[in-house]
Amino acid sequence: MVERARHNAVAAAVKLDARRGDMRAFTLPVPVDFAFCMISSISYMLSLEDMVAHLTSVRDALRPGGGYLIEGSHPGDYLGAKTVNTEWDEQRDGVTVHMVWGTDSDRIEPATSCTDVSVSVTASGPDGMESFASVERDRFWTPTEVRACAMLAGFEVRGQYGDWDGRDLRAEGAWRTFTLLRRPL
Repeated sequence: MVERARHNAVAAAVKLDARRGDMRAFTLPVPVDFAFCMISSISYMLSLEDMVAHLTSVRDALRPGGGYLIEGSHPGDYLGAKTVNTEWDEQRDGVTVHMVWGTDSDRIEPATSCTDVSVSVTASGPDGMESFASVERDRFWTPTEVRACAMLAGFEVRGQYGDWDGRDLRAEGAWRTFTLLRRPL
């Protein structure tokens, strides 16, 4: 993904400093104004210690007053009716990719809030078909847990929303948990 981001940045004539590292322990050479954790990547933080360490690293990477937006799973994805598609197809340049993220048999472990998620990808095109399957461990973080961890890491919680448009987490059509944090001045 880092190589793809670099390639796309060059193609778009955008300056990019892409890095690989551990989400729980990293530093940046220069603080930034804003950071964003996309597509529920926060679910790779499997314990309270992991989450607080991650948030502390992000806080330290931000300038005072800087913001951090976390896109996490919506509670409905684990505790009710699914809010997002877990199976889809994409086509590009004559290749079709079929993706399955999670199955109905994947269950959340009540004591840890962790799930072993079944993942499969099948790509087919002019050169044939290739498939890949794995099991990915992730953790569902409730909005309350994210707030508590953020406060432990020294963040101000500015809001939690159920969509890009700022709707409430309980509103009809809410499909994600967006948490906006701010490093104090």
